[in-house]
Amino acid sequence: MYDILSVYLENGLRVIMHKIPHVRTMACGIWIKQGSKHESDEQNGLSHLIEHLMINIENDNNPRFKKLINEVSSEGIVYNAGTTKETTSYYFTGLSNMLEKCIETLSTIVIDNKTFTKELIENEKKVVTQETISFYSSFNQIKERTSQSLWGNVGVGRIIVGNIENVNNAKSDDLENIVKDSYTPENTTLVIVGGIDYQKTLDIIEENFTRWEDTQTRKYKEIVDSEPGIYFNSNRSGKSTAISIGFRTPSYMDAERTNIDIIAKILGDVSLESRLVQEIRMKKGL
Repeated sequence: MYDILSVYLENGLRVIMHKIPHVRTMACGIWIKQGSKHESDEQNGLSHLIEHLMINIENDNNPRFKKLINEVSSEGIVYNAGTTKETTSYYFTGLSNMLEKCIETLSTIVIDNKTFTKELIENEKKVVTQETISFYSSFNQIKERTSQSLWGNVGVGRIIVGNIENVNNAKSDDLENIVKDSYTPENTTLVIVGGIDYQKTLDIIEENFTRWEDTQTRKYKEIVDSEPGIYFNSNRSGKSTAISIGFRTPSYMDAERTNIDIIAKILGDVSLESRLVQEIRMKKGL
């Protein structure tokens, strides 16, 4: 059931593969340990901007990427990217017969996108700025604000979309230095799941990724504020209010994690059976 293969290439790239027999589809993606928690005050928001730049097919400095994306898209492959507090990812899903081309495309995203044209940067700044404005104008920020209050405006407390001013002021050198320091083989995991052949897939991976130079990764030191705090925003218009209360709990890998999940389910699940819904919505009508 859990037939998983995990190997490392000579350059340090970790590869995880999970074969699912009797399926004709696959999913493959790259995860880089570069998210908002790795940023300084001046960099907050740049990991997200870099994600946009890396996946943009109009980068004249990497014309091969545009060609590959057009090829896989024409065969029904769906691709996307995302930034979290801990990682930036690029991933593809579709039929297994397109796996080789998808792996090649992933390699050119992380290996060949080392520089960005000024025009590309300015265009993506506009897109990211609009996303950021939309985020800070909605209740979607409540989860991130809770993390910020729990952990401080450092590390995992940093908001993913970051600071609009940082994004607008970012220079090509700022962005390219982050890519150089974090988009390295030892800082990256390649994951492939679906109807695959382990040896054939590994051969394809080695063919495309062994050219990735094993350069030094910038070391990250975990920083956490010692005391939880409170975030309050009274400037919002409208009659609705969003309230969130967060608690520091055992880590995701801790044996007590299951107990915490059960408590969270009982107290705060969105279903009508949870105690918070019963008290706040059903009894008080809020």
